[in-house]
Amino acid sequence: MTQHELNSFSKAELIAIVLQQQKTIARLEARIADLEEQVQRLSAPPKTPANSSLPSSKGYNRTHRVRAESPR
Repeated sequence: MTQHELNSFSKAELIAIVLQQQKTIARLEARIADLEEQVQRLSAPPKTPANSSLPSSKGYNRTHRVRAESPR
């Protein structure tokens, strides 16, 4: 809204606009916090026994490169 448009509103209408904006800001701040947490969680390396308290039995084995059989 432009300043000219805002000048045409009454004090009660301006207060209603400000209160609505405060609700919108609070909702958007909560959404930003949720998204930042999601980014943090998704960008973290997977948990392995080497970098966490995960027991070794819950870890995953690396895939071994299979060597081509050589003729004898």
